[in-house]
Amino acid sequence: MGLSVFEGLGLSIFTGVDDTPVDGATKKSISSNWAYDHAADIDAHMADLFQDHLLNVYQHCVPYRTYAAFTLTAARYYSLPWRVVRPITVTTLAVQIGTAAAGGKLIRFGLYRDNGSTHPGARVGDESGAIAADATGIKAHTFATPQALVKGLYHCIIVSDGAPIMRGGSIIYSPYGINQTELSDSTQTMYEDAAYAALADPFGLTLDTRTGEACVFAYKASSMD
Repeated sequence: MGLSVFEGLGLSIFTGVDDTPVDGATKKSISSNWAYDHAADIDAHMADLFQDHLLNVYQHCVPYRTYAAFTLTAARYYSLPWRVVRPITVTTLAVQIGTAAAGGKLIRFGLYRDNGSTHPGARVGDESGAIAADATGIKAHTFATPQALVKGLYHCIIVSDGAPIMRGGSIIYSPYGINQTELSDSTQTMYEDAAYAALADPFGLTLDTRTGEACVFAYKASSMD
C-alpha cells in the first residue's frame, strides 16, 4: 500500500492507494481502486456493448438491423465477419434453413481466424461436417473441443452443394466495407466460387467478390474468459 498525498504532507487523513496488481497488470491507475475504475473483467478501453451476455444460449455473431431470406448458390463459399470483442470460449456455431434444398443436398460451415488481411486464415477447431440441407430448422455444430477465442476478427464460412434458403440479415457494420458506388449499405459478405468440399485448414481461397447479403450465424459461449 502506498501513502496518500495528505499523509505525505503530515496530515492525519489516510487514503492508502491500492496498488495491488489485478489480473497481472502492474501499472497504477488514476485512482486508488484499479479493479473498480478499470473494469478488469472486460475491456475497459471500449464501450461495454457486446462484452457481457448470457452463457449457453444462442447469440448473434454480429448485430443485425433487418432480416430476410438468403439463398445460397451451390459451390459458393460465403464469409461473414465476426469481430470478437473479448476473450470467450465458444462451444457451438449455428445457422438456420428457412426453405429446404433438394433431397440429398448438404451444407458445411465453420469458423476461421483472420489472416491479417481481412480474409479467413487458420480454421478454428473442427468444421461442421456435411449437414443435411433438405430439411428446415437450426443446424448446429458443436465443436469437438470448446474453442477459446481471443479478441480480434474472425470469419464464419458456409458452403452448400445445393440452394437452401437460409435466414439472412443486414448487419449494422462490416469490416468488409460498404457499397463502393453509392456509399450506402455495408458489405455483408464476401464469397468465392469453388467446388463443394470439406472446409480446408488453412482456408486457402481468395474471397474477391463482395455483396450486400449475408447468412445469419449464431454461437453459444460457455464462459467469458
